[in-house]
Amino acid sequence: MRTPFAIVAVVFFVFSIVYTYWDDLVSLFKDPPSIVLSPEPEPEPEPEPFKLVFASLMQEPSRYKIDGWIGETPYLLDLKNSTGNGKYARNRIEVGIPYVEVEKFIPNRPSLRKSTEGESPILLVELFKVENVKNEIKGGTKKVGTAKIFDYPLRKEAYEISSLTKFSLTPDYILKFDLTKSYRTESVKISSRELNKPFTIGYMKYHISNLDYDKRSVSIRRTNSENGLIVERNLTAPKTVLPLKGEEPKSRKVNPRIINYSSQPNTKNPKSSIPAIPKKDYVTYFGKGTSQQEAYNEARKQIKGGQSQHSYRFRKTGATWTCTLYAVTGK
Repeated sequence: MRTPFAIVAVVFFVFSIVYTYWDDLVSLFKDPPSIVLSPEPEPEPEPEPFKLVFASLMQEPSRYKIDGWIGETPYLLDLKNSTGNGKYARNRIEVGIPYVEVEKFIPNRPSLRKSTEGESPILLVELFKVENVKNEIKGGTKKVGTAKIFDYPLRKEAYEISSLTKFSLTPDYILKFDLTKSYRTESVKISSRELNKPFTIGYMKYHISNLDYDKRSVSIRRTNSENGLIVERNLTAPKTVLPLKGEEPKSRKVNPRIINYSSQPNTKNPKSSIPAIPKKDYVTYFGKGTSQQEAYNEARKQIKGGQSQHSYRFRKTGATWTCTLYAVTGK
């Protein structure tokens, strides 16, 4: 009696397993098992070479220049508006009154007018003074006018301009970038007050994240608009130096970095009022002071025997003026 019972139990057990896994058993004969391979990862595109070059970093020249005065009221040239033949719009500017640009500039007429309520001014002369300054070159004294102006578009601290110099420098800087492609160079100039604005060359967008004035370096990020690749680089601008030897200027245009020439005669072109740059080595002296004249005097004291002044320029850092004076030596 036990044997038939055991057989029935085994048959029941086998039947229950078949019933439970029937679908899986049928699928084995219906569709052969397939192996799914994961797709190979696509290689990331390599970034293009970083060809952008930080070409130069220079202080931005002022738009205004002192062109005389009557009493304590200065006359300023607006170097942005030319009347032709190398002349510029002349404006009588009262101290303490903001001025705006005229709607339509007419040659031989002022380019600025007093602002009214609700208008956005572009210039304010905060202070103007006239001093008797000793002429270290020719002897005697001469009157020098100095104006402390607030240039509204710059939106920084006020700075000084002087009748002693041909050009004055603002607290702002101009950054120049060059990009060479297909045998041609494309250049972009950016003001230091526009550092937060990205600029585009071709299909590349550039954004400056940091600027170090002392090291003349920038941290810049490049974004490829086609594939979104981002590359960051630190770029350094070369130091701007005057050549050790120069040649006679080919035109009457004055290099704005050479602020003032000495009275050295031009032996190559006696009719020219701009002296020829002598073919001698430069010697550089530096002077610092709270005013342009004080800085100039400090630099002037360092000139040694056998040397003569050739040119000089000014730079202001905070409340301190620095005069860079170039002297020539040798026969």
